Amino acid sequence: MTTKDDFTTEEWAQVSALPVLVTAGAAFADGRKVVSTVREIVSGQKALAEGIAKYPNNTLVQAFGEDGPNADLSQGMKSKKVSDVVGALTEQIAAGWAVLKSKATPDEVSDVAELLKAVGLAAAQRTGSGPLGFGGDKVDDTERAFLDTLTGILAG
Repeated sequence: MTTKDDFTTEEWAQVSALPVLVTAGAAFADGRKVVSTVREIVSGQKALAEGIAKYPNNTLVQAFGEDGPNADLSQGMKSKKVSDVVGALTEQIAAGWAVLKSKATPDEVSDVAELLKAVGLAAAQRTGSGPLGFGGDKVDDTERAFLDTLTGILAG
């Protein structure tokens, strides 16, 4: 059983940021305005809470809930281009995932991967592509691309 104590402070900061980074990536991918983004972030956080309840024996998943949202999103926010922001978030996700995979058991890795996919999908599906997030496709092409990239990272 892997715990957060098996990671250095810096490593745990990268790993514990994963749910927030995934939520932000999915929420920012479509480049919509604040109202839609906030609703998507809330939906991602709700999926995280559900995932924490779903994996009561995974100490890493439980630590996500104990530590609360933890991520420095400022690295990618310097650019005004959505693709740059999402790219920076994706890089942080890949780095955190590599750290997690280096120390966690295969079962723990699988649980966290499923949790992160659920968080990303919940955020992406929260609003439509119409005005203020109503109507249109629930998951647009940019969100789909982010989710595909996420799936690739988590499979690697």
